[in-house]
Amino acid sequence: MLIFQAVMAVQSYTSNSPPFYYLTLQILINGQPADLHINSVKTLINHALSSLHGELSLSLQVDVLSAKASAILLRVPAKASVKVRSALTCLSVYQDQPCQLHVKELSGSLLGITQVQSF
Repeated sequence: MLIFQAVMAVQSYTSNSPPFYYLTLQILINGQPADLHINSVKTLINHALSSLHGELSLSLQVDVLSAKASAILLRVPAKASVKVRSALTCLSVYQDQPCQLHVKELSGSLLGITQVQSF
């Protein structure tokens, strides 16, 4: 009976979790904010994922909703959010230049992002 209650608690917790997480981040190349095209941001994210988690991680659905120098808005499936954040954290070089990615915000809904007006 105790195992059944634990399984039910996990199911109720996961059923309330959002299907996607929204992240705002900023990319710094050589210490300066980088104004990259959406395709370049997607390439950078795929490079980060494959270098840390292997080629199977390229099947994760990461959507770049907006890309500006001030902030980049991503939509990531909830199940993949830990992999994506760890890959972004470990990325330090992009096109042979030092690179930093700063995750500014993380929210379960788009309305929870405070910088959404800048997009």
